[in-house]
Amino acid sequence: MFRATYRPRRVLRTAIAAAAMAGALFATAACSEAQKAISCAELATNLTNDIANLGSVLNDPAAARKALDDLQKTLNDKTKDLDSTDAKNAANGLGDVITALSTKAANGGSLSTSDVQPLINGAKNLSTICIK
Repeated sequence: MFRATYRPRRVLRTAIAAAAMAGALFATAACSEAQKAISCAELATNLTNDIANLGSVLNDPAAARKALDDLQKTLNDKTKDLDSTDAKNAANGLGDVITALSTKAANGGSLSTSDVQPLINGAKNLSTICIK
């Protein structure tokens, strides 16, 4: 008789423990996905801020070079946190635009708002990818 009541309790405890583990795993996976989305959104926000800073110093070549350096640093620092291939590709495209603008600024060329437009478009594209 003792064994008959013991087994159902043991099965019940095992089932409860399994359900708790499954819930914990689900929550962990959901948090991981949420963290990835937050990292991607943070990158897009930081890039937007850096692009705005660049837009405000277009008439000052030295300040524009510094703003481009800051933009590249933000991109490099935050891109390693991305898991999405699409987001990484969008970030790499932004890196190419930043490199081209940095070269232009380093060679004494002045930057215009039309030069910054590809950065704005790239940041918008990255934001759209992060939302998916």
